[in-house]
Amino acid sequence: MLLLQKMSRPVFVSILLLSACSKAPERGSYRGLPSEPVLKSFKIQMKSTAEGKDHDLSDLTLKLQNSAQKVGCAVDSFAPITWEAGAVSSELSQSYHVALKDCDLDKDSTDQALLSFSEEDFVEAAEAEAVIRLNVAENDQGKAQQTYLSQISRDEVCDLLPADAPQIIVAVIDSGVEVDHPDLINAFARDSDGQVIGANFVGKGSRLAPDSNWGDQNGHGTHVAGIVAATSNNKIGITGVAGCANVRIMPVRVMGANGSGSSLEIDRGVQWAMAHGADIINLSLGSNVSFRRAQASHPNPLYTEAAARGVMVFAAAGNESLTLGQNQNAYVYSYPASYDHVISVAALDSKGNLARFSNRGETVDIAAPGVEILSTYMGKGYRRESGTSMASPVAAGAYALALSASRQKARPSSSEVEDALILAVDRKNLDTEDVLSAGVMNVKTLVGIIAQPNPTEAELTPNSPEEMPEEVNEGPEQELSPPKIQAMNFAGLTEGMNWARAQTISVEGWPKGKAARIYLYWVTAKNPTPTSFVILNRSHLSEDGLSVTTTSAYKLYGEGKLVAEAVDAEGDRLSLSEIGIQGL
Repeated sequence: MLLLQKMSRPVFVSILLLSACSKAPERGSYRGLPSEPVLKSFKIQMKSTAEGKDHDLSDLTLKLQNSAQKVGCAVDSFAPITWEAGAVSSELSQSYHVALKDCDLDKDSTDQALLSFSEEDFVEAAEAEAVIRLNVAENDQGKAQQTYLSQISRDEVCDLLPADAPQIIVAVIDSGVEVDHPDLINAFARDSDGQVIGANFVGKGSRLAPDSNWGDQNGHGTHVAGIVAATSNNKIGITGVAGCANVRIMPVRVMGANGSGSSLEIDRGVQWAMAHGADIINLSLGSNVSFRRAQASHPNPLYTEAAARGVMVFAAAGNESLTLGQNQNAYVYSYPASYDHVISVAALDSKGNLARFSNRGETVDIAAPGVEILSTYMGKGYRRESGTSMASPVAAGAYALALSASRQKARPSSSEVEDALILAVDRKNLDTEDVLSAGVMNVKTLVGIIAQPNPTEAELTPNSPEEMPEEVNEGPEQELSPPKIQAMNFAGLTEGMNWARAQTISVEGWPKGKAARIYLYWVTAKNPTPTSFVILNRSHLSEDGLSVTTTSAYKLYGEGKLVAEAVDAEGDRLSLSEIGIQGL
Protein backbone atom coordinates (compact mmCIF):
# COMPACT_ATOMS: atom_id res chain seq x y z
CA MET A 1 0.00 0.00 0.00
CA LEU A 2 1.17 3.49 -0.79
CA LEU A 3 1.56 6.08 1.95
CA LEU A 4 -0.73 8.52 0.15
CA GLN A 5 -3.52 6.10 1.02
CA LYS A 6 -5.20 5.77 4.36
CA MET A 7 -3.73 2.45 5.50
CA SER A 8 -1.01 -0.26 5.30
CA ARG A 9 -0.80 -4.08 5.76
CA PRO A 10 -0.04 -7.45 7.73
CA VAL A 11 -1.37 -11.03 6.48
CA PHE A 12 -4.68 -12.85 5.31
CA VAL A 13 -7.58 -13.63 7.74
CA SER A 14 -10.94 -15.23 6.94
CA ILE A 15 -14.07 -13.38 8.01
CA LEU A 16 -15.30 -16.64 9.51
CA LEU A 17 -12.64 -16.32 12.19
CA LEU A 18 -13.56 -12.82 13.22
CA SER A 19 -16.02 -13.93 15.87
CA ALA A 20 -13.10 -15.57 17.67
CA CYS A 21 -11.39 -12.24 18.29
CA SER A 22 -11.19 -11.17 21.92
CA LYS A 23 -12.67 -7.98 23.27
CA ALA A 24 -9.44 -6.61 24.73
CA PRO A 25 -8.39 -3.16 23.50
CA GLU A 26 -5.75 -2.92 20.79
CA ARG A 27 -2.48 -1.08 21.20
CA GLY A 28 -0.43 0.39 18.38
CA SER A 29 1.98 -2.55 18.63
CA TYR A 30 -0.78 -5.15 18.06
CA ARG A 31 -0.52 -6.48 14.47
CA GLY A 32 -3.84 -8.30 14.26
CA LEU A 33 -4.76 -11.99 14.17
CA PRO A 34 -3.78 -13.98 11.03
CA SER A 35 -6.32 -16.30 9.49
CA GLU A 36 -3.86 -19.20 9.86
CA PRO A 37 -1.48 -18.51 12.74
CA VAL A 38 1.42 -20.84 13.48
CA LEU A 39 0.47 -21.71 17.05
CA LYS A 40 2.94 -20.74 19.81
CA SER A 41 5.24 -18.85 17.39
CA PHE A 42 5.57 -15.05 17.35
CA LYS A 43 7.67 -12.26 15.87
CA ILE A 44 8.39 -9.43 18.29
CA GLN A 45 9.94 -6.12 17.21
CA MET A 46 11.63 -4.48 20.16
CA LYS A 47 11.94 -0.74 20.60
CA SER A 48 15.47 0.47 19.89
CA THR A 49 17.55 1.33 22.91
CA ALA A 50 18.55 4.95 23.42
CA GLU A 51 22.22 4.04 22.93
CA GLY A 52 21.53 2.00 19.78
CA LYS A 53 22.94 -1.13 21.44
CA ASP A 54 21.40 -4.60 21.61
CA HIS A 55 18.93 -5.53 24.33
CA ASP A 56 19.87 -7.71 27.29
CA LEU A 57 18.28 -11.01 26.21
CA SER A 58 18.20 -12.51 29.70
CA ASP A 59 16.30 -9.51 31.05
CA LEU A 60 13.84 -9.52 28.14
CA THR A 61 13.27 -13.26 28.48
CA LEU A 62 12.12 -12.78 32.07
CA LYS A 63 9.70 -10.05 31.01
CA LEU A 64 8.33 -12.15 28.16
CA GLN A 65 7.86 -15.05 30.57
CA ASN A 66 5.42 -12.88 32.50
CA SER A 67 3.44 -12.19 29.32
CA ALA A 68 3.46 -15.86 28.35
CA GLN A 69 2.20 -16.93 31.76
CA LYS A 70 -0.94 -14.85 31.24
CA VAL A 71 -2.05 -17.42 28.64
CA GLY A 72 -0.68 -20.40 30.56
CA CYS A 73 2.55 -20.79 28.57
CA ALA A 74 6.29 -20.62 29.14
CA VAL A 75 8.95 -19.20 26.79
CA ASP A 76 10.64 -22.06 24.95
CA SER A 77 13.12 -19.94 22.94
CA PHE A 78 13.81 -16.26 22.34
CA ALA A 79 16.44 -15.13 19.82
CA PRO A 80 17.04 -12.44 17.20
CA ILE A 81 15.99 -13.30 13.65
CA THR A 82 19.00 -13.93 11.39
CA TRP A 83 19.23 -11.47 8.51
CA GLU A 84 21.74 -11.45 5.67
CA ALA A 85 24.82 -9.53 6.82
CA GLY A 86 25.63 -6.10 5.39
CA ALA A 87 23.95 -2.83 6.27
CA VAL A 88 20.82 -3.51 8.32
CA SER A 89 18.54 -0.85 9.81
CA SER A 90 18.26 -0.76 13.60
CA GLU A 91 14.48 -1.33 13.38
CA LEU A 92 14.92 -4.54 11.40
CA SER A 93 17.78 -5.74 13.61
CA GLN A 94 15.44 -5.55 16.62
CA SER A 95 13.20 -8.37 15.28
CA TYR A 96 13.04 -11.46 17.49
CA HIS A 97 11.41 -14.89 17.26
CA VAL A 98 9.59 -16.08 20.37
CA ALA A 99 8.44 -19.71 20.70
CA LEU A 100 6.19 -20.82 23.58
CA LYS A 101 5.79 -24.21 25.26
CA ASP A 102 3.87 -26.07 27.99
CA CYS A 103 0.46 -24.96 26.69
CA ASP A 104 -2.16 -25.67 24.04
CA LEU A 105 -2.98 -22.44 22.24
CA ASP A 106 -5.89 -22.03 19.86
CA LYS A 107 -6.77 -18.95 17.84
CA ASP A 108 -8.50 -17.22 20.76
CA SER A 109 -5.55 -17.70 23.10
CA THR A 110 -3.09 -16.80 20.32
CA ASP A 111 -4.87 -13.46 20.08
CA GLN A 112 -4.65 -13.08 23.86
CA ALA A 113 -0.91 -13.81 23.73
CA LEU A 114 -0.48 -11.16 21.04
CA LEU A 115 -2.29 -8.61 23.17
CA SER A 116 -0.21 -9.57 26.19
CA PHE A 117 3.07 -9.13 24.31
CA SER A 118 1.93 -5.83 22.78
CA GLU A 119 1.23 -4.37 26.22
CA GLU A 120 4.91 -4.57 27.20
CA ASP A 121 6.54 -1.14 27.10
CA PHE A 122 9.67 -2.47 25.35
CA VAL A 123 7.69 -3.96 22.43
CA GLU A 124 7.33 -1.93 19.24
CA ALA A 125 5.15 -4.50 17.46
CA ALA A 126 3.93 -8.05 18.02
CA GLU A 127 2.61 -10.45 15.41
CA ALA A 128 1.90 -14.15 15.19
CA GLU A 129 3.88 -16.18 12.70
CA ALA A 130 1.43 -16.87 9.89
CA VAL A 131 0.87 -19.56 7.30
CA ILE A 132 1.05 -17.74 3.96
CA ARG A 133 -0.60 -19.16 0.85
CA LEU A 134 -0.26 -18.63 -2.89
CA ASN A 135 -2.91 -16.46 -4.56
CA VAL A 136 -4.16 -18.57 -7.49
CA ALA A 137 -7.89 -18.52 -8.25
CA GLU A 138 -8.44 -20.80 -11.30
CA ASN A 139 -6.51 -23.13 -13.65
CA ASP A 140 -6.86 -24.01 -17.36
CA GLN A 141 -4.59 -26.48 -19.15
CA GLY A 142 -5.26 -25.03 -22.60
CA LYS A 143 -2.97 -22.54 -24.37
CA ALA A 144 -4.17 -19.10 -25.42
CA GLN A 145 -2.66 -16.00 -26.91
CA GLN A 146 -1.08 -13.61 -24.43
CA THR A 147 -3.68 -10.91 -24.94
CA TYR A 148 -2.76 -9.30 -21.63
CA LEU A 149 0.44 -7.96 -23.21
CA SER A 150 -1.56 -5.68 -25.50
CA GLN A 151 -3.70 -4.57 -22.55
CA ILE A 152 -0.65 -2.91 -21.00
CA SER A 153 0.94 -1.68 -24.33
CA ARG A 154 3.95 -3.90 -23.77
CA ASP A 155 5.12 -4.44 -27.38
CA GLU A 156 5.41 -0.72 -28.08
CA VAL A 157 7.85 -0.34 -25.21
CA CYS A 158 10.03 -3.24 -26.37
CA ASP A 159 10.76 -1.18 -29.50
CA LEU A 160 12.08 1.67 -27.32
CA LEU A 161 14.75 -0.35 -25.51
CA PRO A 162 18.32 0.97 -25.78
CA ALA A 163 21.03 -1.50 -26.77
CA ASP A 164 22.99 -0.79 -23.59
CA ALA A 165 20.10 -1.08 -21.12
CA PRO A 166 21.38 -2.01 -17.64
CA GLN A 167 20.46 -5.34 -16.11
CA ILE A 168 17.38 -5.24 -13.88
CA ILE A 169 16.93 -8.04 -11.33
CA VAL A 170 13.46 -9.15 -10.27
CA ALA A 171 13.34 -11.42 -7.21
CA VAL A 172 10.53 -13.97 -7.49
CA ILE A 173 9.90 -14.87 -3.84
CA ASP A 174 7.65 -17.88 -4.23
CA SER A 175 7.68 -21.68 -4.46
CA GLY A 176 10.94 -21.63 -6.42
CA VAL A 177 11.48 -21.74 -10.18
CA GLU A 178 12.04 -24.80 -12.38
CA VAL A 179 15.80 -25.02 -12.86
CA ASP A 180 15.85 -26.24 -16.47
CA HIS A 181 12.68 -24.89 -18.06
CA PRO A 182 13.68 -24.06 -21.67
CA ASP A 183 11.91 -20.68 -21.57
CA LEU A 184 13.58 -19.68 -18.28
CA ILE A 185 17.06 -21.23 -18.22
CA ASN A 186 18.57 -18.13 -19.85
CA ALA A 187 16.51 -15.70 -17.78
CA PHE A 188 18.21 -16.18 -14.40
CA ALA A 189 20.46 -13.65 -12.69
CA ARG A 190 23.95 -15.16 -12.40
CA ASP A 191 27.12 -14.27 -10.52
CA SER A 192 30.62 -13.89 -12.02
CA ASP A 193 31.06 -17.69 -11.88
CA GLY A 194 27.87 -18.30 -13.85
CA GLN A 195 25.94 -19.59 -10.84
CA VAL A 196 22.30 -18.60 -10.43
CA ILE A 197 21.80 -16.04 -7.64
CA GLY A 198 19.06 -17.72 -5.62
CA ALA A 199 18.23 -19.20 -2.22
CA ASN A 200 15.90 -21.58 -0.40
CA PHE A 201 14.44 -20.65 2.99
CA VAL A 202 11.84 -23.43 3.32
CA GLY A 203 12.34 -25.15 6.68
CA LYS A 204 14.99 -22.65 7.80
CA GLY A 205 12.83 -20.85 10.37
CA SER A 206 14.16 -17.68 11.95
CA ARG A 207 17.83 -18.68 12.33
CA LEU A 208 19.13 -21.39 9.94
CA ALA A 209 21.11 -20.30 6.88
CA PRO A 210 19.44 -20.69 3.47
CA ASP A 211 20.69 -23.23 0.92
CA SER A 212 20.74 -23.25 -2.87
CA ASN A 213 17.88 -25.73 -3.42
CA TRP A 214 15.58 -23.13 -4.96
CA GLY A 215 14.02 -25.43 -7.58
CA ASP A 216 10.22 -25.40 -7.80
CA GLN A 217 8.20 -28.25 -6.28
CA ASN A 218 4.78 -26.66 -6.73
CA GLY A 219 4.60 -24.92 -10.13
CA HIS A 220 3.36 -21.54 -8.93
CA GLY A 221 6.78 -19.84 -8.84
CA THR A 222 7.64 -21.11 -12.33
CA HIS A 223 4.39 -19.61 -13.63
CA VAL A 224 5.12 -16.27 -11.93
CA ALA A 225 8.71 -16.16 -13.21
CA GLY A 226 7.56 -16.76 -16.79
CA ILE A 227 5.09 -13.88 -16.60
CA VAL A 228 7.92 -11.56 -15.58
CA ALA A 229 10.75 -12.57 -17.92
CA ALA A 230 10.31 -15.73 -20.00
CA THR A 231 12.84 -15.42 -22.84
CA SER A 232 11.67 -13.62 -25.98
CA ASN A 233 12.51 -14.54 -29.59
CA ASN A 234 13.73 -18.06 -28.80
CA LYS A 235 11.13 -19.69 -31.08
CA ILE A 236 9.49 -21.60 -28.22
CA GLY A 237 6.73 -21.08 -25.71
CA ILE A 238 5.80 -17.61 -24.56
CA THR A 239 7.40 -14.24 -23.89
CA GLY A 240 7.60 -12.59 -20.50
CA VAL A 241 6.35 -9.05 -19.96
CA ALA A 242 10.00 -7.96 -19.64
CA GLY A 243 11.41 -10.83 -21.73
CA CYS A 244 12.52 -8.43 -24.45
CA ALA A 245 14.66 -6.42 -22.00
CA ASN A 246 17.81 -7.09 -19.98
CA VAL A 247 15.72 -8.30 -17.04
CA ARG A 248 16.77 -11.33 -15.00
CA ILE A 249 15.04 -13.51 -12.40
CA MET A 250 16.37 -14.11 -8.87
CA PRO A 251 14.60 -17.24 -7.54
CA VAL A 252 13.98 -17.26 -3.78
CA ARG A 253 12.05 -20.29 -2.51
CA VAL A 254 9.91 -19.64 0.58
CA MET A 255 6.82 -21.76 -0.20
CA GLY A 256 6.64 -25.54 0.08
CA ALA A 257 5.31 -28.10 -2.37
CA ASN A 258 1.84 -27.72 -0.82
CA GLY A 259 1.70 -23.98 -1.65
CA SER A 260 2.09 -22.68 1.89
CA GLY A 261 4.93 -21.07 3.79
CA SER A 262 6.00 -19.30 6.98
CA SER A 263 5.77 -15.52 7.33
CA LEU A 264 9.14 -15.57 9.13
CA GLU A 265 10.85 -17.37 6.25
CA ILE A 266 9.21 -15.05 3.73
CA ASP A 267 10.54 -12.00 5.62
CA ARG A 268 14.04 -13.46 5.58
CA GLY A 269 13.73 -14.19 1.85
CA VAL A 270 12.75 -10.58 1.14
CA GLN A 271 15.71 -9.22 3.12
CA TRP A 272 18.09 -11.71 1.43
CA ALA A 273 16.92 -10.58 -2.01
CA MET A 274 17.53 -6.93 -1.11
CA ALA A 275 21.01 -7.73 0.22
CA HIS A 276 21.90 -9.60 -2.99
CA GLY A 277 20.99 -6.88 -5.45
CA ALA A 278 17.30 -7.22 -6.32
CA ASP A 279 15.89 -4.08 -7.93
CA ILE A 280 12.30 -5.34 -7.80
CA ILE A 281 10.61 -7.95 -5.60
CA ASN A 282 7.43 -9.85 -6.45
CA LEU A 283 5.29 -11.49 -3.75
CA SER A 284 2.41 -13.49 -5.25
CA LEU A 285 1.33 -14.72 -1.84
CA GLY A 286 -0.46 -13.48 1.23
CA SER A 287 -2.65 -13.92 4.26
CA ASN A 288 -5.53 -11.98 5.80
CA VAL A 289 -5.41 -10.32 9.19
CA SER A 290 -8.38 -8.96 11.14
CA PHE A 291 -8.58 -5.96 13.46
CA ARG A 292 -11.37 -4.62 15.63
CA ARG A 293 -10.94 -1.12 14.23
CA ALA A 294 -9.61 0.48 11.08
CA GLN A 295 -5.83 0.86 10.81
CA ALA A 296 -4.44 4.30 9.97
CA SER A 297 -1.14 2.88 8.73
CA HIS A 298 0.58 -0.45 8.17
CA PRO A 299 4.27 0.00 9.01
CA ASN A 300 6.82 -2.78 8.70
CA PRO A 301 10.58 -2.14 9.07
CA LEU A 302 11.37 -4.68 6.34
CA TYR A 303 9.51 -2.73 3.67
CA THR A 304 10.61 0.61 5.08
CA GLU A 305 14.16 -0.59 4.42
CA ALA A 306 13.21 -1.67 0.90
CA ALA A 307 11.89 1.83 0.20
CA ALA A 308 15.07 3.38 1.58
CA ARG A 309 17.10 1.23 -0.81
CA GLY A 310 14.88 2.11 -3.79
CA VAL A 311 13.75 -1.52 -4.12
CA MET A 312 10.17 -1.73 -5.39
CA VAL A 313 7.97 -4.48 -3.91
CA PHE A 314 4.84 -5.70 -5.71
CA ALA A 315 2.36 -8.03 -3.98
CA ALA A 316 -0.90 -9.80 -4.79
CA ALA A 317 -3.96 -8.07 -3.27
CA GLY A 318 -5.66 -11.41 -2.54
CA ASN A 319 -8.47 -13.50 -4.03
CA GLU A 320 -11.29 -13.45 -1.47
CA SER A 321 -13.47 -10.79 -3.17
CA LEU A 322 -13.08 -8.66 -0.04
CA THR A 323 -13.27 -4.90 0.28
CA LEU A 324 -10.23 -4.36 2.45
CA GLY A 325 -10.44 -1.86 5.28
CA GLN A 326 -14.23 -1.85 5.49
CA ASN A 327 -16.10 -2.94 8.58
CA GLN A 328 -17.40 -6.41 7.78
CA ASN A 329 -17.83 -7.53 11.41
CA ALA A 330 -14.13 -6.63 11.66
CA TYR A 331 -11.55 -4.77 9.57
CA VAL A 332 -9.65 -7.14 7.28
CA TYR A 333 -6.38 -6.41 5.48
CA SER A 334 -4.25 -8.57 3.21
CA TYR A 335 -0.54 -8.83 3.92
CA PRO A 336 2.13 -8.29 2.73
CA ALA A 337 0.23 -6.30 0.08
CA SER A 338 -1.29 -3.87 2.59
CA TYR A 339 2.03 -2.87 4.18
CA ASP A 340 3.29 0.67 3.63
CA HIS A 341 5.76 0.84 0.72
CA VAL A 342 4.35 -2.31 -0.94
CA ILE A 343 2.48 -1.95 -4.25
CA SER A 344 -0.78 -3.89 -3.87
CA VAL A 345 -2.01 -5.26 -7.22
CA ALA A 346 -5.61 -6.20 -8.02
CA ALA A 347 -6.56 -8.48 -10.94
CA LEU A 348 -8.43 -7.39 -14.07
CA ASP A 349 -10.21 -9.48 -16.70
CA SER A 350 -9.66 -9.15 -20.46
CA LYS A 351 -12.17 -6.28 -20.62
CA GLY A 352 -10.35 -4.22 -18.01
CA ASN A 353 -12.88 -4.86 -15.25
CA LEU A 354 -11.99 -6.05 -11.76
CA ALA A 355 -11.96 -9.84 -11.64
CA ARG A 356 -14.79 -11.22 -9.51
CA PHE A 357 -12.31 -12.92 -7.13
CA SER A 358 -9.97 -9.95 -6.66
CA ASN A 359 -9.75 -8.08 -3.38
CA ARG A 360 -10.21 -4.32 -3.55
CA GLY A 361 -10.38 -1.42 -1.14
CA GLU A 362 -8.37 1.32 0.51
CA THR A 363 -5.02 -0.51 0.55
CA VAL A 364 -5.11 -1.60 -3.12
CA ASP A 365 -2.90 0.61 -5.30
CA ILE A 366 -2.94 -0.54 -8.94
CA ALA A 367 -4.54 -3.16 -11.20
CA ALA A 368 -3.15 -5.41 -13.93
CA PRO A 369 -4.43 -8.35 -16.03
CA GLY A 370 -4.85 -11.48 -13.93
CA VAL A 371 -7.38 -13.77 -15.66
CA GLU A 372 -6.39 -16.74 -17.87
CA ILE A 373 -2.72 -15.70 -17.97
CA LEU A 374 -0.61 -18.08 -20.04
CA SER A 375 2.88 -18.73 -18.69
CA THR A 376 5.55 -21.34 -18.02
CA TYR A 377 4.84 -24.23 -15.67
CA MET A 378 6.66 -27.04 -13.89
CA GLY A 379 7.47 -30.03 -16.11
CA LYS A 380 8.85 -27.77 -18.87
CA GLY A 381 5.30 -26.96 -19.85
CA TYR A 382 2.82 -24.08 -20.03
CA ARG A 383 -0.61 -23.38 -18.61
CA ARG A 384 -3.12 -20.63 -17.97
CA GLU A 385 -3.93 -19.50 -14.46
CA SER A 386 -5.97 -16.73 -12.86
CA GLY A 387 -5.47 -14.78 -9.67
CA THR A 388 -3.88 -11.70 -8.18
CA SER A 389 -0.80 -13.98 -8.13
CA MET A 390 -0.69 -13.41 -11.89
CA ALA A 391 -1.55 -9.71 -11.82
CA SER A 392 1.35 -8.88 -9.48
CA PRO A 393 4.13 -10.22 -11.77
CA VAL A 394 2.49 -8.54 -14.76
CA ALA A 395 2.88 -5.26 -12.86
CA ALA A 396 6.39 -6.08 -11.62
CA GLY A 397 7.48 -7.09 -15.12
CA ALA A 398 5.92 -3.95 -16.57
CA TYR A 399 7.88 -1.75 -14.18
CA ALA A 400 11.10 -3.66 -14.94
CA LEU A 401 10.50 -3.13 -18.66
CA ALA A 402 9.73 0.56 -18.16
CA LEU A 403 12.87 1.01 -16.06
CA SER A 404 14.95 -0.56 -18.86
CA ALA A 405 13.37 1.62 -21.52
CA SER A 406 13.55 4.88 -19.55
CA ARG A 407 17.34 5.19 -20.04
CA GLN A 408 17.71 6.36 -16.45
CA LYS A 409 21.29 6.14 -15.17
CA ALA A 410 20.18 6.56 -11.55
CA ARG A 411 17.53 4.38 -9.96
CA PRO A 412 14.46 6.50 -9.09
CA SER A 413 13.39 6.70 -5.46
CA SER A 414 10.51 4.58 -4.24
CA SER A 415 8.28 7.63 -3.75
CA GLU A 416 8.88 8.71 -7.35
CA VAL A 417 7.97 5.25 -8.64
CA GLU A 418 4.89 5.03 -6.43
CA ASP A 419 3.60 8.33 -7.82
CA ALA A 420 4.36 7.22 -11.39
CA LEU A 421 2.51 3.91 -11.02
CA ILE A 422 -0.64 5.66 -9.84
CA LEU A 423 -0.55 8.05 -12.82
CA ALA A 424 0.42 5.52 -15.52
CA VAL A 425 -3.02 4.20 -16.40
CA ASP A 426 -4.68 3.73 -19.78
CA ARG A 427 -8.29 4.54 -18.96
CA LYS A 428 -9.87 5.26 -15.59
CA ASN A 429 -12.84 2.91 -15.54
CA LEU A 430 -12.47 1.71 -11.94
CA ASP A 431 -13.64 3.25 -8.68
CA THR A 432 -10.79 4.88 -6.75
CA GLU A 433 -12.27 3.41 -3.57
CA ASP A 434 -11.56 -0.04 -5.06
CA VAL A 435 -8.21 0.68 -6.75
CA LEU A 436 -6.30 3.90 -6.16
CA SER A 437 -5.03 4.24 -9.75
CA ALA A 438 -8.57 3.62 -11.10
CA GLY A 439 -7.41 1.88 -14.29
CA VAL A 440 -5.19 -0.72 -15.97
CA MET A 441 -1.48 0.16 -15.94
CA ASN A 442 0.10 1.25 -19.23
CA VAL A 443 3.82 0.56 -19.67
CA LYS A 444 4.32 3.16 -22.39
CA THR A 445 2.81 5.87 -20.18
CA LEU A 446 4.95 4.68 -17.27
CA VAL A 447 8.12 5.01 -19.36
CA GLY A 448 7.23 8.59 -20.23
CA ILE A 449 6.77 9.50 -16.57
CA ILE A 450 9.88 7.89 -15.06
CA ALA A 451 12.08 8.93 -18.02
CA GLN A 452 11.67 12.57 -17.07
CA PRO A 453 14.81 13.59 -15.17
CA ASN A 454 14.25 14.68 -11.61
CA PRO A 455 14.78 18.41 -11.11
CA THR A 456 17.86 19.52 -9.23
CA GLU A 457 17.68 21.88 -6.30
CA ALA A 458 18.58 24.81 -8.55
CA GLU A 459 15.70 24.00 -10.91
CA LEU A 460 13.25 23.86 -8.03
CA THR A 461 14.29 27.24 -6.56
CA PRO A 462 13.37 30.27 -8.69
CA ASN A 463 15.67 33.26 -8.62
CA SER A 464 14.57 36.10 -6.35
CA PRO A 465 14.28 39.57 -7.97
CA GLU A 466 17.54 40.75 -6.42
CA GLU A 467 19.33 37.71 -7.84
CA MET A 468 18.17 38.41 -11.41
CA PRO A 469 20.98 39.91 -13.51
CA GLU A 470 20.39 43.31 -15.06
CA GLU A 471 19.81 43.26 -18.81
CA VAL A 472 22.93 44.17 -20.75
CA ASN A 473 22.58 45.46 -24.32
CA GLU A 474 26.21 45.80 -25.28
CA GLY A 475 29.44 43.89 -24.89
CA PRO A 476 30.43 40.31 -25.60
CA GLU A 477 28.57 37.42 -24.04
CA GLN A 478 30.40 35.85 -21.11
CA GLU A 479 30.32 32.15 -20.32
CA LEU A 480 29.30 31.34 -16.76
CA SER A 481 31.56 28.93 -14.87
CA PRO A 482 29.81 25.88 -13.39
CA PRO A 483 29.57 25.90 -9.60
CA LYS A 484 32.44 24.19 -7.80
CA ILE A 485 31.49 20.90 -6.19
CA GLN A 486 32.70 20.53 -2.61
CA ALA A 487 34.19 17.26 -1.42
CA MET A 488 31.85 15.19 0.75
CA ASN A 489 32.75 13.70 4.10
CA PHE A 490 31.06 11.57 6.75
CA ALA A 491 30.18 13.65 9.81
CA GLY A 492 31.56 12.29 13.08
CA LEU A 493 33.23 9.25 11.52
CA THR A 494 36.97 8.54 11.44
CA GLU A 495 39.01 6.19 9.27
CA GLY A 496 39.23 2.68 10.75
CA MET A 497 36.76 3.34 13.57
CA ASN A 498 34.75 0.54 15.19
CA TRP A 499 31.02 0.48 14.40
CA ALA A 500 29.88 -0.62 17.85
CA ARG A 501 26.14 0.08 17.63
CA ALA A 502 23.32 1.15 15.34
CA GLN A 503 23.64 4.81 14.38
CA THR A 504 22.44 7.27 11.78
CA ILE A 505 24.80 8.34 8.99
CA SER A 506 25.33 11.98 8.01
CA VAL A 507 27.10 13.15 4.86
CA GLU A 508 28.42 16.72 4.76
CA GLY A 509 29.06 18.61 1.52
CA TRP A 510 25.76 18.11 -0.33
CA PRO A 511 26.54 19.39 -3.87
CA LYS A 512 24.21 22.38 -3.58
CA GLY A 513 22.37 23.31 -6.73
CA LYS A 514 23.46 20.18 -8.57
CA ALA A 515 22.69 16.99 -6.66
CA ALA A 516 19.49 14.99 -7.08
CA ARG A 517 20.39 12.25 -4.58
CA ILE A 518 23.19 10.54 -2.66
CA TYR A 519 23.55 6.74 -2.57
CA LEU A 520 25.17 5.00 0.41
CA TYR A 521 26.95 1.65 -0.06
CA TRP A 522 28.58 -0.81 2.35
CA VAL A 523 31.43 -2.53 0.48
CA THR A 524 33.02 -5.65 2.00
CA ALA A 525 35.19 -8.50 0.74
CA LYS A 526 32.11 -10.73 0.81
CA ASN A 527 30.05 -8.21 -1.18
CA PRO A 528 32.46 -6.09 -3.28
CA THR A 529 29.77 -4.72 -5.63
CA PRO A 530 26.74 -4.03 -3.43
CA THR A 531 23.62 -2.11 -4.28
CA SER A 532 22.94 1.00 -2.24
CA PHE A 533 21.29 0.41 1.14
CA VAL A 534 19.74 3.88 1.33
CA ILE A 535 19.00 6.75 -1.04
CA LEU A 536 19.23 10.29 0.36
CA ASN A 537 17.60 13.28 -1.32
CA ARG A 538 16.49 16.82 -0.49
CA SER A 539 13.98 15.54 2.06
CA HIS A 540 16.97 14.46 4.20
CA LEU A 541 18.69 17.87 4.11
CA SER A 542 19.65 19.80 7.22
CA GLU A 543 18.29 23.31 7.77
CA ASP A 544 21.44 24.91 6.32
CA GLY A 545 21.14 22.71 3.22
CA LEU A 546 24.71 21.40 3.49
CA SER A 547 24.31 17.88 4.86
CA VAL A 548 21.96 14.91 4.66
CA THR A 549 21.21 12.32 7.37
CA THR A 550 19.58 8.90 7.18
CA THR A 551 16.17 8.54 8.79
CA SER A 552 17.04 5.15 10.31
CA ALA A 553 20.06 4.05 12.29
CA TYR A 554 22.10 1.23 10.73
CA LYS A 555 24.26 -1.66 11.86
CA LEU A 556 27.23 -2.40 9.58
CA TYR A 557 28.53 -5.98 9.63
CA GLY A 558 32.07 -7.06 8.74
CA GLU A 559 35.12 -5.01 7.79
CA GLY A 560 34.58 -2.71 4.83
CA LYS A 561 34.22 0.74 3.33
CA LEU A 562 31.25 3.06 3.73
CA VAL A 563 30.80 4.86 0.40
CA ALA A 564 28.71 7.93 -0.52
CA GLU A 565 28.03 8.73 -4.18
CA ALA A 566 26.30 11.98 -5.21
CA VAL A 567 24.62 12.05 -8.63
CA ASP A 568 22.75 14.69 -10.61
CA ALA A 569 19.30 14.43 -12.16
CA GLU A 570 20.69 12.54 -15.16
CA GLY A 571 22.45 10.00 -12.96
CA ASP A 572 25.95 11.33 -13.64
CA ARG A 573 28.35 11.21 -10.70
CA LEU A 574 29.17 14.51 -9.01
CA SER A 575 31.22 13.35 -6.04
CA LEU A 576 32.42 10.19 -4.30
CA SER A 577 33.62 9.71 -0.73
CA GLU A 578 34.57 6.61 1.26
CA ILE A 579 35.81 5.67 4.71
CA GLY A 580 37.12 2.42 6.19
CA ILE A 581 35.03 0.95 9.04
CA GLN A 582 35.44 -2.01 11.38
CA GLY A 583 31.87 -3.32 11.46
CA LEU A 584 30.09 -5.55 13.94
